[in-house]
Amino acid sequence: MKLKIAFHVLGDAGWIFGRVYLRGLLAALRARYGGEMGLYLLAPEGQNGAADFSRAAGADALLEYRTHRPWTAPWAVDRAAQRLLARDLGKENVLRAQGIQALFGLQLAFEAPKVATLSLIPDFQHVHLPEMFSRAEIEFREQIFRETARRATRVIVFGETVRKDFEAFAPRHAEKARALPPISFVPEAIYEEPIAPLLERLHLPEKFIYLPNQFWKHKNHAAAFQAVKILRGRGVDVALVCSGFPGDYRHPEYFGEVWQKLSEWDVRGQVIFIGQVAHEDVLRLMRQSVCVLNPSRFEGWGITVDEARSVGKQVVLSDIPAHREQNPPRATYFDPNNAEDLAQKLGAVWRETPAGPDLALESEARQAQPGRVRGYAEAFAAVAREAVANG
Repeated sequence: MKLKIAFHVLGDAGWIFGRVYLRGLLAALRARYGGEMGLYLLAPEGQNGAADFSRAAGADALLEYRTHRPWTAPWAVDRAAQRLLARDLGKENVLRAQGIQALFGLQLAFEAPKVATLSLIPDFQHVHLPEMFSRAEIEFREQIFRETARRATRVIVFGETVRKDFEAFAPRHAEKARALPPISFVPEAIYEEPIAPLLERLHLPEKFIYLPNQFWKHKNHAAAFQAVKILRGRGVDVALVCSGFPGDYRHPEYFGEVWQKLSEWDVRGQVIFIGQVAHEDVLRLMRQSVCVLNPSRFEGWGITVDEARSVGKQVVLSDIPAHREQNPPRATYFDPNNAEDLAQKLGAVWRETPAGPDLALESEARQAQPGRVRGYAEAFAAVAREAVANG
């Protein structure tokens, strides 16, 4: 029987990774299974951008479920079903009509008869960095994670680091967790187009270090900026290019604070913020960069590390468990709480590495990528089939 899977549309402007991750997963499944597997996206009616994303991701169709206005009779019925039965009737009806066998989404804390649920828990950041969250946010995450552990058919995590966290968090449901490290989707076009027009359009120098992280406080841009300051004091003027969403809903003042530091340290001219750019451009900038930098204090996985690996670019990484688990080639690790350590290692990489693609490392990456993508698709499909068989 043809396996049919629906995927909740993930991500928004503040969490670009959700879209990047989902597009990569669908691309891997489509490349491996073609039309042998039904791939659908699920979203509420009229969700902004869902139809365009469905087409771009190559889904068979976008399935839309109805949401009711608050305090109407249909809304009351749905709320009662969710609270008393842990059921989402609107989604159930759409899934049943299309013959969907498995539903994938973020923290699916409900049950759907005859539909296996594959629930993604990206990380347990609130356990490791509770200072990044309000008490209410921590309590909410604890509750939704507990319900997810109890109700999901299988829980998807990005790696063994998060699987161990899940095991400690929900030992009674530890057997549900499956570690599926995401493999990046790399279009061939990024190797074919010249880089000069992109650099000109974004007003970038030829040589730069690239930090493509959202400006969330735990991503630790402050340490990177301090390292730039230290290097300048030693006569080494590096160029650091940053891209990503410039906001953190938990710490809305953070972006302004770190930018103010650049002015105080007189290094505004060395740090270039280009905002959000297309994912293909992120990959092209990685190829051109001296290295990809991720100074984060915590990651459930750290997709920029795999993206750099997939295009054959060396990385300078904070020494945290998720980065060590990925173990990419040509990696340099530093203490995320020590800007001096980062400055020393960034300075060495800057001096020793020219701008542009590392052709040897890139060749190895391109040869390995099809097998990595195929293995990723097969591992996900195996978990989906297991969930359907046990759902």
